[in-house]
Amino acid sequence: MRRIALALLLGLWATPVWAKAPDEIDRLLGIIAQDSSYKVRMQAIRVLSRRLEQNTTPVSDGVLNSLATAATKDESHLVRGFACVALGNLQDPRARPALTAAARDPEELVRQQANMALSRLPATPPPPPPPPSGGPARLVVAVDVTPGVEAQALEGPFLTMLTEGFRGAAAERFVVGPAADGRGFHLKGSIAELSSVAQADGSQRVTIVVKVAIATWPENNLRHVMSAKASAMTKASGGALARVQEKLLKAAVERAVKDSMAEIGGG
Repeated sequence: MRRIALALLLGLWATPVWAKAPDEIDRLLGIIAQDSSYKVRMQAIRVLSRRLEQNTTPVSDGVLNSLATAATKDESHLVRGFACVALGNLQDPRARPALTAAARDPEELVRQQANMALSRLPATPPPPPPPPSGGPARLVVAVDVTPGVEAQALEGPFLTMLTEGFRGAAAERFVVGPAADGRGFHLKGSIAELSSVAQADGSQRVTIVVKVAIATWPENNLRHVMSAKASAMTKASGGALARVQEKLLKAAVERAVKDSMAEIGGG
């Protein structure tokens, strides 16, 4: 069984980036969770981390949860430390709870790796002060145009996706709307990249990068800039290509909204 797992890992390591498939990631996650050899589990984490660094799409909750479990519950302290390093490489705010728990691990090596990984995560600002009325704080949502990025056709859907995304994530803690009285955060989104790169097989890689600048409201002091990317290979053109771009925009906005809410203490 161990030889089979090692052979699988070597095969996955050699697989070109463009040929990766979701089931290969699933196999790696299965090895990390179930293989009896701590060395094989460590190698699987190494391969998975390399895959994630090469990937252009947001890391799924399933992958992040698998690494979080390995960082906090694996029986080998070496595997736990390896998983902490992988989580730190992601620089994803969603890893903070697992790394915080790993920082209390009985093994010094794991604690060191967890603390180093935590230092690589974006800083979490304190929540905004409540408005004088004691009601929910305000999220002022707006969009901006990035010079040189031709994305006029997506500007309308972008503002709608961003506003509805923040409204759905805000729950009862924030009021989402245009500029008004009260205190909270100013969230200004922009499409930082919209590109298409031709491939040898006649397809093209379409990439969209969304950024959200987080500032205090009404002071407008910049606190952080979140970035989210989504990409896909397609042979579509015309209206079909526009629909692909809109789907990628939605995926990038969802990630940007989630990360932004985590940054302001509402996620």
